[in-house]
Amino acid sequence: MKTGVIAFILTAFFALREVHEPTIIGKWQNEDGTRAVEFYPSGSLIEGKIVNDKNPDFEGKVIFTKLKFDGKAYQGSCYLPKRNRTVHCSLKLTSPNTLAITGKTGMISDTKIWKRK
Repeated sequence: MKTGVIAFILTAFFALREVHEPTIIGKWQNEDGTRAVEFYPSGSLIEGKIVNDKNPDFEGKVIFTKLKFDGKAYQGSCYLPKRNRTVHCSLKLTSPNTLAITGKTGMISDTKIWKRK
């Protein structure tokens, strides 16, 4: 009996924890407000497409692909339309409404901060 109660409590705890953990799903805007991306589930992974950009040719383009949460951050690929290049990226929620996006190529990396829209 005690084992059943403990199992129920642990199951409920972990189920509630998953529901309340922040996620990157939704719309995000870059620092200068020139681009907005919407992140959405794609099977077991997450993708992100441009929904608003100062260059209308970029709108609708999927630029974040194969994003998977590793327990600390989302790891995947990011396409840089201005450079026509795909790089490894890491996306980490620093708060529920702040996202640090780090693009890496070789030994060079750059981090941008985006805000939930």
